[in-house]
Amino acid sequence: MNYNKLFLISFSLIYSANVFSNTDSPLPMDNLSPSMTFSPPVISPSPLPTD
Repeated sequence: MNYNKLFLISFSLIYSANVFSNTDSPLPMDNLSPSMTFSPPVISPSPLPTD
């Protein structure tokens, strides 16, 4: 579960960076999962109880 969480965090950071750097060329992923753009709870420094 930790590996999946790390992947989500990394993906969120990379996705956010791509969105902010490519504002005039939106990614196709934006149409599939628009909720990924605003998901602050995923990027939390404190470890969340996943069990």
